[in-house]
Amino acid sequence: MTRYQKIVIGVSLLIALGIRIQVALHDNTSTLRGDATSYDEIAMNLVQGKGYRYAGGELTASRLPLYPLFLAAIYRVAGHNYQAARMVQAVLSTLTVLLIALWAHTLFGGLSACLAALIASVYPAFYAYYFSSTELITETLYVFLLTAALYTFSVYWTRPSWSWAVISGLFWGLTSLTRPSSLPFLFLLPFISILLRYPLRQMLRYCGMVWFMVGLVMAPWMIRNYLVFRHLVPVSTGVGVNLYSAFHPENRDGFGLDVFYKFYMPEEERLSSLGVPEAERANYFFRKGLGFIRAYPGHAFRLFVRRIFLYMDPRTTLYRGGKRQIVTWGYLFVLTGTVAAFFLSLRHKKYRREILSLCLIFGYFVLFYGSMGGSERYRFPTEPILILLASFTLSFLPLFPRQNSKAGVESIA
Repeated sequence: MTRYQKIVIGVSLLIALGIRIQVALHDNTSTLRGDATSYDEIAMNLVQGKGYRYAGGELTASRLPLYPLFLAAIYRVAGHNYQAARMVQAVLSTLTVLLIALWAHTLFGGLSACLAALIASVYPAFYAYYFSSTELITETLYVFLLTAALYTFSVYWTRPSWSWAVISGLFWGLTSLTRPSSLPFLFLLPFISILLRYPLRQMLRYCGMVWFMVGLVMAPWMIRNYLVFRHLVPVSTGVGVNLYSAFHPENRDGFGLDVFYKFYMPEEERLSSLGVPEAERANYFFRKGLGFIRAYPGHAFRLFVRRIFLYMDPRTTLYRGGKRQIVTWGYLFVLTGTVAAFFLSLRHKKYRREILSLCLIFGYFVLFYGSMGGSERYRFPTEPILILLASFTLSFLPLFPRQNSKAGVESIA
């Protein structure tokens, strides 16, 4: 990486940090809503030594633990201060910009790294919407960890070593303790590696170490859940409600929020009043969700397709100052750049494997959230992938000199 390129990335990081801090200072509301309320309640109970539970509720595993622990660590240092949490997330979001730049450098070279850093520094989804770094929900932490896991995955294939496999496995484990969506992907890694024609021995070493590290990182959470519920709860008890809401026969919009309030909540309260433990309630809703798929396969397929369109839709819904829908031009821009990068890879064999790997990873998340969610919120963690591909496309514009080449890890340092 040249001195000029390092300066561009450094300036991009300063721009990113300035924007995010300014937004965090402006967004000084003391009122939380939705998922942020539950994370805040769990974090405060942890700080106060009351255990992993909601305010006044039973011990729970409905939320994965890393983000509440992240909030609790901030609250222990700064007090119950939302603004402090937003500031920490502003810094974390800026570090994500750095990871995106390093990732682009590893795959495509210095020019793409500069372009990726510039795009990511001003990319609106990282600071401007309800799932951005100002909101006390998992997205900012999760996108940082997922980007780190995917970056170290790419570095491993650039310079295979046990140390990079261990570091990558650690990030995959932390990612899996934040949101469950990456776990099925880890089981697909061998097939993706074979499809991309990576060396078999290196692939087995990487996958073995990643699976070991993920198991090691998640073991305390799984042991805790077994001791609390006397049931194996490897991820969370929230999987059942997601499946139930996603494929309920009354789900018409794909996302299933109306189903959640109209059908799930009354049934959840009924079972809770009868003394049914949380883990058993989760299994009940999981079985019901599978039953909906078997009973209404056509409806389930239509919902799946609709959620894929929701995931890819370049519009987003804003709730501040009233509900309104806008076109997210940044997302449309990088999505267009991704399509162009795919076609460029057909002409440039040198980058074909890298681009195909990014497209496969993005495709996995599209299909995963087509099964469970589909909201624009859920595409946020995959947008760094699109930024990488868009930066690759931009590097081929005539306005830039043709000096973009792959760089090894040695040159990053």
